[in-house]
Amino acid sequence: MMSRLNFVVIAGVMYCLGCTTATESTSEQVKSIYTNYLRVFINSVDSLQQKISGNDTAVFNACFLAARKSYKAVEPFAEYYNPSTAKAINGPALPEVEPDNPDYPSPPTGFQVIEELLFPVYDKANYPLLLKEIAALKAASTRLEMVNENLVFTDAHIFDAIRLGCFRIETLGITGFDTPVSFSALTEIPPTLEAIKNYLGVYRSKTSEAAFARLSDLLMFAIEYTNEHPGFDQFNRAVFLRAYINPLTRQLNELQQAASIPFFKEPRPLAANAPTLFEPGIFNAVFYTGSHTDSGSESLVTLGKLLFNEQRLSVANTRSCSSCHDESKAFSDGLAKNKTFDGKRTILRNTPTILYAGLQPALFADSRVAFLEDQAKQVVENPDEMHGNLVNAAIELSKDAGYKNAFHNALGDTIITPAGIQKALAVYIRSKSSFSSRFDEYMRGDLSKLDSNETAGFNLFMGKAKCGTCHFMPLFNGNVPPLFNKIESEVLGVPRENNKPYVIDADSGKYRMIRSAPYLYAFKTVTVRNSALTAPYMHNGVFRSLEEVIEFYNDGGGAGRGIKLDNQTLPADRLNLTAKEKQQLVAFIRTLNDEQ
Repeated sequence: MMSRLNFVVIAGVMYCLGCTTATESTSEQVKSIYTNYLRVFINSVDSLQQKISGNDTAVFNACFLAARKSYKAVEPFAEYYNPSTAKAINGPALPEVEPDNPDYPSPPTGFQVIEELLFPVYDKANYPLLLKEIAALKAASTRLEMVNENLVFTDAHIFDAIRLGCFRIETLGITGFDTPVSFSALTEIPPTLEAIKNYLGVYRSKTSEAAFARLSDLLMFAIEYTNEHPGFDQFNRAVFLRAYINPLTRQLNELQQAASIPFFKEPRPLAANAPTLFEPGIFNAVFYTGSHTDSGSESLVTLGKLLFNEQRLSVANTRSCSSCHDESKAFSDGLAKNKTFDGKRTILRNTPTILYAGLQPALFADSRVAFLEDQAKQVVENPDEMHGNLVNAAIELSKDAGYKNAFHNALGDTIITPAGIQKALAVYIRSKSSFSSRFDEYMRGDLSKLDSNETAGFNLFMGKAKCGTCHFMPLFNGNVPPLFNKIESEVLGVPRENNKPYVIDADSGKYRMIRSAPYLYAFKTVTVRNSALTAPYMHNGVFRSLEEVIEFYNDGGGAGRGIKLDNQTLPADRLNLTAKEKQQLVAFIRTLNDEQ
């Protein structure tokens, strides 16, 4: 039976479509539909505000879930045009730290904060706080409506927003990223897709009837599949992505091309014309450079590889980048912590792989630099690592005719400079993102690449085990989709040693750089790709195997093991994974090893 909310939304949209005139452009028609959805959303927040004053928990829980669903019809354009307001409505329930004001982190607001007050059990003692948070939600929704009055939609922006909305479903929606307590995520997918169907209905006359019918069918199939499989732990995300969402986003691209609506060409992390999230070459590593347009020729990659293996970058010609980033070990070193340059101590942290390091907006475990060029300089000149000097290295390499020729071929100049060395190293590292794993091939259509055990592991990763709420697909690191322009750090409560009594590791992480309480023991979320080849794990190398890592997460991180942490971002609740589920998780993670 159709819910009252869905009836109101659909009736309102149909009324809005009926009011359009021949003089309205397609973009104006879409804005009219969005405005109507926005009114429904604001009304649902009003209803939530009214119902919360009663004593019937079931009623205001239902109102809360209805308000969330109504927001999902608005979300594609709210996130696109008003990201800060969208965050106030549905951002993570974590404080936001401004680097220039670290002592006063901004408290979170919105649905996710309210959810934690209502679920799993409502405590009446939280009633004053609940009223305050709903009032903040109301203010944010009103702000969205006010800004909408002056928004100008264009066809290109509309398709861009809808594409990102689809990617948001498959990366965040199916994981329960923004419903971590109520587990209502899957029920919110149909309202989003229904709204997208109505938005795209405006473009029916812009393409062939067959092409539009195909798109409509794909939307309806995805909606029906989700409605027929509502169980969060049981939902087959592998099938949903491969059989429904990938064909849907590919067809969306075809509709845009048929309607002669251009794709945006400005530099982005993810190509604006990406037909799916799993196509080869859709990520743009040069976005993560200072200019966003730097290019790397094959000769520059070759030069970078030479320099990566060049011991003359270090003092006394004894260590190169490859000394710690060993290609035979997936560019890691197999050690908990490597030795310092003088061999007397160990370096501060575990050596990460360079694979996929080029697809990040922040580098090092504490996110202290933004660009690979700067990271290269810090590593080469760090007394504990290579203890070198790029100026001296440039002078030394200038004596080598082979290097002078290589620099000329790569950069058009025989003068070897520190900046040239940094650039070549950075370009080489950016070339190390092949997306050639069995998982990638499976998502591109080769079903033979994953067996049932491995797909079960993927479904656990993205569902019950909650790995995908921090290690975001398809990079499987902390780079937040669908824009991929911000990378997250998490407080996991990593212990000093993997035995009782568990004690927090002394490394304060991101707090070393930004002295703000939420960043104490916070570390950047690294990629899971190729992780089966890069043991040991965590910033201190405390866990020797994937099985140990999974056991740590299953326990609820440090807090779940008795470490007292007020700011742990990883939920302390046990995951209750079975022995078979843990084995399936490991099996899936192994499918993320690159074949190249």
